[in-house]
Formats: sequence, C-alpha cells, structure tokens
Amino acid sequence: MSASCETFPMFLLDGAITKVSETDSEDDSDSDSNSDTDYEFPEPTTFPISATSFPGPRRVKVTEFRPVIHQEGYTTTYRFSFEKEGRHQCEITNLIFNVALAPAEVEYHTEQWEKCPLHSSFLLPAGPLFDIKCLNGVLKHLSFPHSEYSPELAYSPSTTNPGSTETQPLPNPFRRAEIELVVAHKKNDNIEVIKPIKVTKTHIKIKVKEMSLFGLLRRKKKSKFRALVLLFLSKLVTRKALDVHLLPSNVVLDEVKKKQENGTFLRMPAECVIMEGETYNISCDLEEARVQPKEHVYYRDYNQNFLPTFQIILNDDVIDLELQLFKSSDKNTAIWSRWVPIDVCRSSQPPEIELVVAHKKNDNIEVIKPIKVTKTHIKIKVKEMSLFGLLRRKKKSKFRALVLLFLSKLVTRKTLDVHLLPSNVVLDEVKKKQENGTFLRMPAECVIMEGETYNISCDLEEARVQPKEHVYYRDYNQNFLPTFQIILNDDVIDLELQLFKSSDKNTAIWSRWVPIDVCRSSQPPVQRLMAMRKDFIEGVNVSVIGSLLDDLLQIRVLNDSEVEAVKQGETCTSAKARNLIDMVRKKGSEASMALLSKLEKRDPMFYKSLETV
Repeated sequence: MSASCETFPMFLLDGAITKVSETDSEDDSDSDSNSDTDYEFPEPTTFPISATSFPGPRRVKVTEFRPVIHQEGYTTTYRFSFEKEGRHQCEITNLIFNVALAPAEVEYHTEQWEKCPLHSSFLLPAGPLFDIKCLNGVLKHLSFPHSEYSPELAYSPSTTNPGSTETQPLPNPFRRAEIELVVAHKKNDNIEVIKPIKVTKTHIKIKVKEMSLFGLLRRKKKSKFRALVLLFLSKLVTRKALDVHLLPSNVVLDEVKKKQENGTFLRMPAECVIMEGETYNISCDLEEARVQPKEHVYYRDYNQNFLPTFQIILNDDVIDLELQLFKSSDKNTAIWSRWVPIDVCRSSQPPEIELVVAHKKNDNIEVIKPIKVTKTHIKIKVKEMSLFGLLRRKKKSKFRALVLLFLSKLVTRKTLDVHLLPSNVVLDEVKKKQENGTFLRMPAECVIMEGETYNISCDLEEARVQPKEHVYYRDYNQNFLPTFQIILNDDVIDLELQLFKSSDKNTAIWSRWVPIDVCRSSQPPVQRLMAMRKDFIEGVNVSVIGSLLDDLLQIRVLNDSEVEAVKQGETCTSAKARNLIDMVRKKGSEASMALLSKLEKRDPMFYKSLETV
C-alpha cells in the first residue's frame, strides 16, 4: 500500500506484536477471591517468620502484546485475540489477562470514575476505571497496575506453612504500611468490592467471573505512591511553554499524550515517590523563566482531563534548562531532578502529521494504524479487502509535491497548465484527465508547506499567468484542474518557470527551463489520436484515407463492413476522416498505434506535422 506523503469508528491495526518477558511472581492457583458488597479492611497481622515458612516467589512467564486500537470520538478502545492460554500483559495499559480457555478475545477501554459512583466515605480511586469485556473464551484472573510504594517485596496474602494443614496469612508489606487495595466491580447497578488474591510491587490480582467496569480502590488516607513527572513542550508565537504533569505511575501514558494536542512529549526518566497531601513546588535554573503555580498540594486524581500541574513559560531561544521538584517543607533535597534539553528536532517527536489508513468495511470506516512508515510508504496489516485510503491529522505541515506541466494548442496560441499536486497521486490518472494536453516530462518534485501562498513566474514578458497567487492545500479529488495557467504566443519554443512562496520571492522552491516545441509521440496512442484529431480531420486527403482503410483491413483492425461504412457513409473528405479516426480510437491502444504507424508510412510529412504541437 503506497503513500508518501477525524472521527470515524476505527480500528488501528498496529500489528499483533508479542514478546515474552518475566514479571513478579504470581501464583496461578484457583484461590477464591472474596467478593462482598460491604468490605471491611482487616487489621494487619504479624507473627515471626522463619526462612522455611513459605516457598518464596516463583517466576511466571508473561507474554506482552500490543492491542488493536479502536478510536471513536474521544474514547480509545483496545482489542486483542489470544491464541493460547496463559498470562498476557497489555503494553499500553499494563493490564494482565490470565486466559483459562483459548482462543479468547477481549475488548477494554478507560472510563470516567463518574460511571462507578463510590458511596463509601473511606475509599478513593487508586487507578483508572476500565470497562472490560470478554467477547469469547474464558478469563481466570485480572491483574491491575497500581502505584503504591513499598521498598519491600510483596508476597501473596496467604499460603500454607510447612507442617500445618491450616492456611495462615503472610505479613504483606503493603498491609503493614496500611495501604490496602481492593477492586471495585460494577455489576448491573451495584458496586461490589473484590478482595485481591495477590499483591505484587506493580500489580493487584483478582479472580473474575463476569466482565464490566473494574477499578482499583484504596483507603482514604495519606500515603506514599509512585508518581511520574511528564513533560510536554509547546511552541507559542514568541515563546515556549513547558507543561509539567505530576501523575500516578499507573495512568495510561498513551491517553495522557493524546490529550496534549500541540505538545511534544519529552521522553526521559520520569518516576519519583510522592506523599499524598503534601505541598510541592518545581524550580527552574533560568531567572527569566516564569513558573506557575508557585506550589501545589498534591492528591492523586484519575480523571481524564490531564491538565498540567505546573507550567513554565520560556523565551524562544532557550535550548535547555534544569528542573527540580521539591517538597515545600524541605527545599534542600530534590525528590526529582533532571537536565532537560528542549531544542528537540521534529524527527524525535511523534510525527505532527500522523498517518493512518481508512478502510471501509461493510458500512463502517475503520482506521488502521501503520506497522511501519518509511520515507515513501506506509505499511499496514490487512485481513479483508475493500476500500483503503490514507488519512492524516488536519494541521499544516510540509509535504512532498509534484509540479506537473501540460501543454495545449489553441488556434493562435498555446496554454501551459501547471498542476501542483501531492507526490502520491496516480500520475496516469492525472494525465487521463488532461484530454488535449501533452504531458511535459521533467523533474517535478519540490517541498510545499500546507496553507502557504505560492505564485509562479515566467521569464517571458508577453506571457499571461493566472491566478497571480494561490493558497495551497492538499486535495485528493480527481478533477485534476490546473493550479496555474500560462497563456503563450504560438511561436514560443521555450521558457523558464520558477515557483515561489509569496512571502519569500528571493528563493525559488522549484525552477525549470521548459522546452515546449515537443512532439506528441510521448503520449499513449489513444491520447495521441485524440490530440491530433482536429488537425487530422482538417488536413488528411481522400487518397490517404483510402490507403489507410486498405491497410487497416489487411491487418484486421477494421472489418469489411466498417471499411464500407467509412467509404460509402459520407461524401466529404472531412466526414470520412472523422469516421475513420473515431472508429479506430474507440478500439483502444493497439488499433490506435496501428493507424499512427500506417499514417507515418503513407504520408510522412503530414504525420510529422500532426505530431508537432
């Protein structure tokens, strides 16, 4: 699928990329999860542990996958089909699906927490709210990423001690730190709270039976948690804005980035540890920088607006700075410190011109995300064939363009049509639309900025150029009308053309010397006949027509009845010539080429005059 170079129901096929990795231990035993509508947190239990009290963690393989992405309006839905049982981790959301019966297919997306209202006075959201559906197959467990902080290793809440038949709880560091986690599950119109069967450093695991809305909950109290400091750079008219987002580590990063419309994500180490309810401020080493607000009291928030915590306004010439995040009560120790280069090249950004492929499937439009983009092509994975077409983000950008020239003969003058088109148009289809125009083949590529104003100049004073200037936007309709037209005297045999951006007439973005005393022989035979049709009808003599009829009958281009129709049907020579050329032209390329070949042999001088514009 070639290409070079909003919202529909879409599926962005990103390739089913899988890789096998290892994660913190999770026992896949069928330990029952306790689901109650009214959950009370137990008090932490402590007792001495010997080295043999429990077997310790075991490593469980997890297959990482990248899901299919379905974008509809502001909602991003993820979908994936699992061919094998086992544990599979989504590389975008970090959810882990434990598949008990394959093949299985899941579909999931994040929702606002308003869809799962919490009536408890001591529970708060501790992660994104996910709407999860199992379309087929069976899921055994789900594991949700959390942001809780503990320097110690977490084990399962219970195991069987050697030498005892009773199951005893193990001291879980998360419970010792009084950071209890549960999962809210909206079932019909009720909210049930599911106790975890396992908590690791990064995930909380539950047993599942029915799919719907799931979200992590935590006790409403101040605690330490793992946070991300995310930076997005925006260009203002004369300055730059650096947005600093302080977010829990288990947010969906891709969804944060989508909300920063004009911001370039600055990728760098981002994790730090934050204390809930403390006041923080960020400092910059540049005196002229303006930081707002001065300080911020931070609480975890899982709404999906993703507005910045701090914003730093910088002069346009700033290329780097040093940022430090402090607890306002202790300005001697930075909890996060980075040197930040902000002279980012555009190639390091997520492309401002994001390309996807539209695919019409039945009555729906799905949008397929590329698996590879090269300098000239965009590659996608396909399953079903139908209508496909490239889409891009609606914003100004540079692109590769073609300056295509077509020469036409008027009665006493010539016209040169100048077409400014994207480089990935189908050239043959452009040429077909120029009925009487001869295509002038020459180097045509240049680079155009979307939405800029352009004008074309000619070195001949007597030439008339229209329009004077043109504001250019890419257009893929198939009318292929000229961008500019130049009217020339009939005796002109060459000229020089230059294409300028109207705001800079000192530098041509495209410049060519153009010879226009060309032959039509470079055109396809049918087009050549069409181009010379008028001159042929007016100039051919009756004896040449007779000879051509004999030649075309002999090589079976025409049959007897067609020859007789030309000979007997009309009396005047021009009418016979019209019947002949139209009859042959409609038979296609081979018949047209045969007529041209025989005409060249029968009347070389006349043929040469027809081929020269």
